[in-house]
Amino acid sequence: MSSVKIQLYASKTLKNGEHPIMLRIIKDRRPKYISLGFSCSKEMWDTSTDLPKRKHPLYKEILLMLEKKTHRCV
Repeated sequence: MSSVKIQLYASKTLKNGEHPIMLRIIKDRRPKYISLGFSCSKEMWDTSTDLPKRKHPLYKEILLMLEKKTHRCV
């Protein structure tokens, strides 16, 4: 059984000051992180839903890509 979660990887800061959005897959108690190619600042990230806020300039594109990636992994 595996679990998939989207999270803002806050422990890594990119050159532009934002943090990468990662897909965390846990299988057999071993986490694996996959970069999704998007980044977001902490101010634009909603921690309760683990999604970017609607104010984010690439909100729709990120949601579409996240939907594709999570359905592929599950």
